[in-house]
Amino acid sequence: MHDSKPLARSKTSSLLIGAALTALIAVQPALASGCDKPSFSASIPDGSRATEEEMAATHSKINQFVSASEAYINCLGNARSTERMRNEMIDEMERIAAVFNRELRKYRRASS
Repeated sequence: MHDSKPLARSKTSSLLIGAALTALIAVQPALASGCDKPSFSASIPDGSRATEEEMAATHSKINQFVSASEAYINCLGNARSTERMRNEMIDEMERIAAVFNRELRKYRRASS
């Protein structure tokens, strides 16, 4: 009688290897082109307590981050395999902008 377990393991291994290769191919354009994903590590100050200098410095850091993010998105290109990475970067830029804008409104209310 033939044992089907080795065959099942072989199919599972093949599926795992296939999935790993698919994932590698999906990120290959970004890796191959040397695209460096920027990160925003600065903290956004509480607008109700921040000074004008703190808000201006944060605005400058955000502008630098946006410029680096746009360069990253351009580096990724329009390949379908990089769509998820582009969308994640855009989502991150929008999230940071929303937080800063909320704190900027607080700053303006506190300063008036």
